[in-house]
Amino acid sequence: MTGLPRLVLSPRIAASPGLVTASLCCGLLAGVLLSGAFLVAIGLPAAALIPDLIVFPFGPQQGLDRTLLRATPLILLGLAVVVGLRVRFWNIGVEGQCWMGAIAATGVAIFDIGPEALRLPLMALAAAAAGGLWCLFPAAMKVRTGASELILTLLLNYVAFQVVQHLLFGPWRDPASAFPVTAQFDAVIERLPLIGFGRVHAGLILALFCLVFFYWLTRISRAGAFMQATSANPLAGRLLGVPVSGMILLCGALAGALAGLAGFTIVAGQEFRLTQFVGQNYLFAAVLIAFLARLSAGGTLVAAICMAGLSTAADGLKAFYQMPLAVVTCVQAILFLSIALSTFVPQYRLLLVRSKALEGSSC
Repeated sequence: MTGLPRLVLSPRIAASPGLVTASLCCGLLAGVLLSGAFLVAIGLPAAALIPDLIVFPFGPQQGLDRTLLRATPLILLGLAVVVGLRVRFWNIGVEGQCWMGAIAATGVAIFDIGPEALRLPLMALAAAAAGGLWCLFPAAMKVRTGASELILTLLLNYVAFQVVQHLLFGPWRDPASAFPVTAQFDAVIERLPLIGFGRVHAGLILALFCLVFFYWLTRISRAGAFMQATSANPLAGRLLGVPVSGMILLCGALAGALAGLAGFTIVAGQEFRLTQFVGQNYLFAAVLIAFLARLSAGGTLVAAICMAGLSTAADGLKAFYQMPLAVVTCVQAILFLSIALSTFVPQYRLLLVRSKALEGSSC
């Protein structure tokens, strides 16, 4: 005698690349449709979805330059999360590392450190070093004590912001301004040069170079195999001679350096000074980019440009429809949940089984 059928959740041993890709595409499509429905529900005309959300931010004659300008730090910050995840290191402190990179680059600029011809390279190196050291501490704590890098990196965001507050309201404040900002950088030697397309600057070239370096590191160099072994099974990796602790430290420092470079591109290519808004509101976007990218260099580039386009579209929504910037956060949350739920299908399968009823009872 059989009972009623029931659903059983069974983990998959392995998922095919086609299933993973199809699941991701379906999750992304569902997120886009839900986001469109949300925007229409709060007052955006349905006929304006494509012109305002696709044509405006990605049109060569409209907002593409602003999209690429915003994508420059997003590429580096998304890559900072991806590098950590390659060795199961959750780098949730990209905002703090971005702040520290911006502080270091600003310090080189306002104190005129080094020769003028090398000022920009020195600013970039200082930013990378500051961000790398800021992330190296939680990586070392994870290796030495097993402390949670999630908590450490997240709390260091607030520490870095308080350092910025101290500098902007204290020794680095520009006496000629009524706002908590530093003096502006020199227009010739301390600002990233434009590349000839609107306000897009050489920081985009730096971000693309970092993508190429990441691809070489993970796909071609021996370190890529070590990263894969560290992520798959750290204990087995140690038994096989893989420097697991060293790879965690390396990836932690590299992730922080990338986030620090993002801070450098913001202060030297967009703001031209240190302000209170350099590293804010990047954490959510960076994590979402890493999820969309599936830890790949090409995926990081595409996801960062899409996220930047969403921010550019938000400018249009704010200007033409008086929609708050919180709308962008809601859309990002919808996309994030859709992508997160799409990972369920490659990992588990639902089976319909019939349970056998017990006949009699044992004494």
